[in-house]
Amino acid sequence: MAKIDDYERAIADMTDSHWGGFSTRYTPPMSNTENWICVHATKYKPKRNRNSQMYIETTGAATGYKYARATVHFTLNQIVSSHMGGNWDDAPFVILTPYEDTVKINGNPQEVASEDTYFVPNPDTGLILPKNARIVRPNNDTLFSIGENVSTYKTDNFTDDEIKIILSHVKSPDRELYDKYDKCDLPEFELKTLLQDEYVKKAYDAAGDKHLFLHGLLEETRMMILTMFLREFVVRKTMKAMGYEYVHSHEDNISATVAKTARTQGIRGNSGNKGHSGSMEKEFEDIGVSGLGFVTVCKTGDIGDIYEFIMHSSHTKAFAAVILDGTPLSVYRFHEEYMAQKIRFIRWDVDNYREMAQKYPGDPNFGNEESWQKDLAYADKLEKEGIQGYNPYLDIVLRRNSNRLAQECAKALEELKQNPKYPLLCQMLQDLIEKGKKWHKTKGGWQPEPNYENAIFNLMHPFGNNM
Repeated sequence: MAKIDDYERAIADMTDSHWGGFSTRYTPPMSNTENWICVHATKYKPKRNRNSQMYIETTGAATGYKYARATVHFTLNQIVSSHMGGNWDDAPFVILTPYEDTVKINGNPQEVASEDTYFVPNPDTGLILPKNARIVRPNNDTLFSIGENVSTYKTDNFTDDEIKIILSHVKSPDRELYDKYDKCDLPEFELKTLLQDEYVKKAYDAAGDKHLFLHGLLEETRMMILTMFLREFVVRKTMKAMGYEYVHSHEDNISATVAKTARTQGIRGNSGNKGHSGSMEKEFEDIGVSGLGFVTVCKTGDIGDIYEFIMHSSHTKAFAAVILDGTPLSVYRFHEEYMAQKIRFIRWDVDNYREMAQKYPGDPNFGNEESWQKDLAYADKLEKEGIQGYNPYLDIVLRRNSNRLAQECAKALEELKQNPKYPLLCQMLQDLIEKGKKWHKTKGGWQPEPNYENAIFNLMHPFGNNM
C-alpha cells in the first residue's frame, strides 16, 4: 500500500500550487481526432453484453423509458462541469474512451462539441465501448489508484493526513468553503437556509451541542469538496496514462477547432456547446418529460393550473388537442407534426437565404445554390422518410415511450372530464386558439394568420427560433 508521502508527490506532480488547483501545461492539437478522448460522467455503472463488451445505456433504457431520451453524451478531453442543464457532481462513475475507437464500433456521433458530443446509439445495444476504454469509480480502500482498466478514488473515511494533502492543492474558493464548514462559521442567512426543513430545525434546537450538530450536518458537503477534487485528479491521471491530455475547452479557439474538425468529416460541429439544447433530439425528448408533467397536472384537477401549464408549455398544440378533442396524447403523432414543421422551416430558410444573397451579392454567409440544393434535398428526405430518415434509433425510443405516455394521458383525461369545470377549460383553450388564428409571428412582426394549421405553434412556440 502506498505511503501518504507517495500520494503527496503524485498529486503535487499533477497540480500547480501557484493556481491553487489543476493547470493545463500542454494543449494538444484538437484539430486531430487522434487526440480526442470521450469522457462520460454518470450515476449508472456500465454493463456487459453477451459478448463481454462493456456498453453505456441510453438514459431511456437506463430509466425504463421513463424519459424518452435516446442519446449518450460526452465531453472531449475533460470532465463535465455542472451547469444550468444539469449537475454531475454526484456522478460516481467516469468512463474514458478514445474517440476514434468508439466511432469505429458505433459510427459517428450525431453532433460534436468539445463540451457536449453526443451519440444516438441503438437502444437495444447502447453505446459499445472499445476494449481500451477505462472506468474511474469510487473505492474507499485507498486514497486513489490508477489501474490498467479501472482507476479508483476515495469518497469517505479520509484520514487527517489525506485531508491535509488534498486541501493543500484544491482551489482557494473550495479550500475556504471547506474551512468554513469545518468550523461551522456560517452567517445567519446561510444558517437559516440550512435549517429551513422543520425536522432539521427541531433537531438543531434540541441539540445539546449545536456546533457538533452542524459539523455532522455539513459533513457530506465537506466530503464532496474532497471527493470532487480526487475524482478530477484521477480522471486526469488516467487520461495521461492512456496517452491523452486534459484540455480546458471553455476557450473559444479550442471549441471552434473541435467543431471545424468535425465538419470537415461531414459531422455536425457546434462551437457553442449548446447544440443539443436546440436540436431536434432535444425537442423529441422534451415531449416525454412535458407529457409526464401534463399527466401530473391533469390529475390535480385544478383548471387554472392546467391552463397555465398548456399556456407555458413548449408543446401547447399537442396538449390543447388532448383537452379539446379528447384524443390521448400520442408522442409519436406529435413528433410527426414537429418533423413537418422542421421541413417547412428548412424550405423557408433556403428561400430566405436566396433573397439575402440577391440583396448582398458576394456575402458567403448566405451560402450558394449548391448548399441550398443540399438543404432542400435533406428536407425532401425527411418528408419522405420521417423520423426514421432522421435517425432510426431515435424512432425506436419514441415508439417505446409513446404507448406508455398515451395510456397515462388517457387515464388522466378521463379523470379530468369528471371535473365540473372541464367545459370552462375547453372554452379557455378555444379562446387561445382563436387568438392563434388571428395572429402569428413573422419576419415583419405580428401579422394576421391566413392558415390555421400550426397557428397555436406559431403563437406559443415557433420551433424555427431554435433551429
